Amino acid sequence: MIERVRLHVTTDRFLASRRGDKMWEAGCDYAVLALTRLESRLRPALLHAWICATAGAGRSAAGRLIRTRGASGGRR
Repeated sequence: MIERVRLHVTTDRFLASRRGDKMWEAGCDYAVLALTRLESRLRPALLHAWICATAGAGRSAAGRLIRTRGASGGRR
């Protein structure tokens, strides 16, 4: 997950540098540093685990059932 976010941030940084947006470029640099700090604090096993490994289909990570609306949107 962190690698995907890093990919998006580096893409945003590249686009910001192309359009000359120094503020956005600096924000992207800060985001990459924050991701690096976060990554250094996570255990390797947690870092490489799938996000959905702790939550089954239709359940949140906290284990609560997620309710979805039917085709009618829940109203009649």
